[in-house]
Amino acid sequence: MTGWIPVVVTSAGGALAALLGAVTGGAIASRSQRRHWTRDKQVDACAAIVAESTRAELAMRRLWRRDEKVDWKPWNQALALISLVGAPAAIAAAEKMDATFWQSTLRMEELGAFDEASWSEIVQALRSVRLDFINVAREDIVGVKHRLEHLPIILPPVRPPRLGTKRTGTSATQRILSRTYRRFGLPGGNKRK
Repeated sequence: MTGWIPVVVTSAGGALAALLGAVTGGAIASRSQRRHWTRDKQVDACAAIVAESTRAELAMRRLWRRDEKVDWKPWNQALALISLVGAPAAIAAAEKMDATFWQSTLRMEELGAFDEASWSEIVQALRSVRLDFINVAREDIVGVKHRLEHLPIILPPVRPPRLGTKRTGTSATQRILSRTYRRFGLPGGNKRK
């Protein structure tokens, strides 16, 4: 009669070990999924900050040049999203970018009429904090240690307007864009004549 006790104990031990393995595996998988979800949301939030900061920069130019109203709602939504899921360093970099937007807007009001040289300084400040944000996001969220030195944006040079000349043909901006498209093999690059 005592022969069944080892069988029961061995079976119960095996069942308990299998149950503990399943619970442990489930906890590890759940934690891993939570980390992946959080990382994905952080990447989305950072992408929203970069996209909306670019859109807001262009809207600020239209505000200054044409007195078009800036819709700050998407920018504020991107700030709220980064505040919910962002790493502390990314949140601080986004706050610095927001402060730069406010300072730039106040500077534009102080200057009054649109001035290309002043706009160039404002853009430099905005792009500098955007680059800082991108580097923080790359390091803290994506894990890339190499810092970018500049944004991958090609801009035409700022030139004073030519007085007394009639513009005909392709604009300088269109020529630069066409040349860039050709260089990178993108559609839209007109063939040279």
